Amino acid sequence: MSVRFFFFLVILVFAESLSAQIINIEDRRQRRADSTNWQGFVDVSLHANRNTRRVLQGRLNTQVQYHYKKHFAMWLLGGQLLRVDGRSFANDGFSHVRYNYDMSDHVVFEAYGQIQYNEQLFIRLRSLVGSGLRFKYKVSPTVRFYSGIGLMPENNLLTTFINYQRLRMSNYVSMSIKPDPRFAFVSTHYWQPDLERLRSNHRYASESTLLIKLTDRLVFRQSLSLVYDNDPVIPPTVPRFVLATSGAIRLEF
Repeated sequence: MSVRFFFFLVILVFAESLSAQIINIEDRRQRRADSTNWQGFVDVSLHANRNTRRVLQGRLNTQVQYHYKKHFAMWLLGGQLLRVDGRSFANDGFSHVRYNYDMSDHVVFEAYGQIQYNEQLFIRLRSLVGSGLRFKYKVSPTVRFYSGIGLMPENNLLTTFINYQRLRMSNYVSMSIKPDPRFAFVSTHYWQPDLERLRSNHRYASESTLLIKLTDRLVFRQSLSLVYDNDPVIPPTVPRFVLATSGAIRLEF
């Protein structure tokens, strides 16, 4: 592995690790199938190499969701690891659960919980719960808009053993375009301000994802994301603004 490629790999994975601060739920929602209430997928990759350097890289992205009448439940599990010559350059993961109840054709109540860790962000454990309302707008059979607003208490334990809490709003807007059964495009924007420090402490995240169905079970996924976080507790070595891109092959079931 050349030195140039080695540093490119480290920077790319580090950027993707930082962009995972806000888990984008919108592009992970699968439209209800006609034949079953259960849906899901598993993305798994593993790479090991020993040449001039020893590289071990692994990724996991799993989802299971259930539809029944007005009820919807979803569970997500994901993470990644990158080690080069025994040094860790990426080590993060999360688990997310969510429940939705259709109050009407356009208004949905949702509640969720999440735990997360991220070595590069100095997060030993971030845990949160939240609830709010989700609004649905069907422009056409192929174009849909969504928005949401809610409250989200959050607890953070850093690897430096600093522990702090935030009460954040969790707001988002999303657009979904599916002109053909083989193609889908989803663009989502999140804004999560601290209610006690609206101007000085907020997170913004944006992610746009293109999905291309290769076969009945295989889907190619390419995404572009950016994150801005100006929480004053963040260590100065962590960038406030991050831009990242990623691609993957998904196995659906």
